[in-house]
Amino acid sequence: MTSRRLLVWHRIIGYTLAGVLLGGVLETAIAPLPAHAESILERLHNLIWPPTNRGTASGRRRGGAIRGNCAANHPSAGVKELIALIPQNNEGKTTSAFPTFWFYTPTFQFLPSDQSSANPTPMPVRNGEFMLLDDRGQPALKAPIPVKLPDQSGFGRLTLPSDPSVWVNSKGLEVGKRYNWFFSISCDVKQPAKNPSVRGWIARIDAPPGLAEQLQKTPEKDRYGVYIANDIWFDGFTLLSENRQATPDNWAAALKELELSTVAQAPIVVLQPIKSGK
Repeated sequence: MTSRRLLVWHRIIGYTLAGVLLGGVLETAIAPLPAHAESILERLHNLIWPPTNRGTASGRRRGGAIRGNCAANHPSAGVKELIALIPQNNEGKTTSAFPTFWFYTPTFQFLPSDQSSANPTPMPVRNGEFMLLDDRGQPALKAPIPVKLPDQSGFGRLTLPSDPSVWVNSKGLEVGKRYNWFFSISCDVKQPAKNPSVRGWIARIDAPPGLAEQLQKTPEKDRYGVYIANDIWFDGFTLLSENRQATPDNWAAALKELELSTVAQAPIVVLQPIKSGK
């Protein structure tokens, strides 16, 4: 790891260690598959807006519209912020070792503070960065993952790489552990603390008994609801997004709960990791 990367990790670890220590013990027990539960949309609402007595993990769902010299470039439908698509308590569950994270990503531009020019030219921002700490506040990835940002605003999906060489433990997220993740726009290299960023928590759990059987019995377009019914956010939202053309009403309902109705028709774009040397 380069000295710059090492300094970045030290800064992030120092900033979040207290939050990790106060995060509590991961609750691994989850509800059984419901036979006659309330509608999936009601469960979706309760998952995104959990009861206040559950507490709120340290995190930030919205990255801020203008921070320093970085601003959204021609924001679509008035959405000017980097937004993490996660529940309001800043955490969610997954059954996958390599889950997919979701963000709303407007395009950003950097306006240099060049005193020698009366009209400094804005420069498009092309890169972002994803970081992950384990439940002890230590890096789970051997280095932060640089990603290429799309040329248009939309719902960005970032799937954690399955390459063992990327991981400290060589095997991805571990069952029974919580992880603190960070995603930032690489806008101002001189003032990284002012770059738009979001952060939250993810916990990997064992799939509940009967989940595989229930998924097999459920039509593909509705399988996201099996995860939502068991409060498994990341897997459920990924399936919903992959079938949004088949279930437009459910997609619209999810975006309404996430306060993103105005951009419900925005495209889905892949946030591609940048390979070293590129």
